[in-house]
Amino acid sequence: MPDIHIYTVSNDRYFSAGLHALLRHGETLPHNKIALHELPFEKETFEVQTLSELKNSACDFLILDCSCGFINYYGACSALYAALEQGTLAARIILMYENSLCLTNPDMYNHFITLDKNACVEDILLAIFPRQTVQDEFDADVEEAMSRQYLTGRELIVINEIYSGAQPYEIAKKLKLRLKTINCYKNRAMKKICSKRTLDVYA
Repeated sequence: MPDIHIYTVSNDRYFSAGLHALLRHGETLPHNKIALHELPFEKETFEVQTLSELKNSACDFLILDCSCGFINYYGACSALYAALEQGTLAARIILMYENSLCLTNPDMYNHFITLDKNACVEDILLAIFPRQTVQDEFDADVEEAMSRQYLTGRELIVINEIYSGAQPYEIAKKLKLRLKTINCYKNRAMKKICSKRTLDVYA
């Protein structure tokens, strides 16, 4: 009997096959301990049919392929986020994307694992099978708690873009957000960074 049930939702017929091959050749768990289920991605019926099926199944991990464009996947992400908040879905959710991922609610980044589809094998396996030692789990919990108190996912994205030399209007165009919104994220992030640096100095 499989111990772990992984559901993939994608329109890419090679996506699940590639993931299955990756897990089959991995050394993390025996192949017969993993069950991989494929579900097609239908924007119009995701919340009514696909999400309902996931809630009623033994879904440990859901891997959503977000490379089909923001217009298509944002509704699905919103529905998954609401289900997690309401406690009607207990699965760990991994969003796999190409080039960029745009979630307009910054708190979503605290609920989802995000991975580039070109990520290395180790990163993909680590997202599904996290670190096992007690010390690693403790360190990960502390790191997550600190990151939530520090910068949100969207603030981190904006500040990284700025440090890379991008102008606010360029970031706004890239993330498809208003310039005012980008400046708000930037100002909040800079205020947090300055506060933390001040605390570090006096610590």
